[in-house]
Amino acid sequence: MKEISTENAFKRILYSKNEAVRASALISRLTNDIVTHKFEQKRGHVVSAVECFMKEHRVTEQAALEELWKKVDNAWKDLNNECFKPRLMTDPALTRILNITRSLSLFYKDNKDCYTHSNLKLKQKVTALLVDPIPT
Repeated sequence: MKEISTENAFKRILYSKNEAVRASALISRLTNDIVTHKFEQKRGHVVSAVECFMKEHRVTEQAALEELWKKVDNAWKDLNNECFKPRLMTDPALTRILNITRSLSLFYKDNKDCYTHSNLKLKQKVTALLVDPIPT
């Protein structure tokens, strides 16, 4: 990360109208809201994107979920498009944005919140990846 960790590099990423940053943020926010909204309702958390979409468009929960997943899919297309644009040099920041976004599949696999409930599945996955030896 040293090659991009200058203050100017971070400002360029954060304050530009970078499509990759926007898409990554949208994927992160919507995926979290979709997967955790029922659990968070029980805990009395603030309204999620699912409830907002249902109220704004006067649709059922299932219809809201389908539309929000479509938005996530479209944001993935935008992120991939941004990553495959021709460039003179590779952008290490773009690679990191993509990799952080990819990690969401680990936290929210199969519509389960493995981040909040990390002692269940996530712990096993991290142990298998980083601790357990690879069988030969």
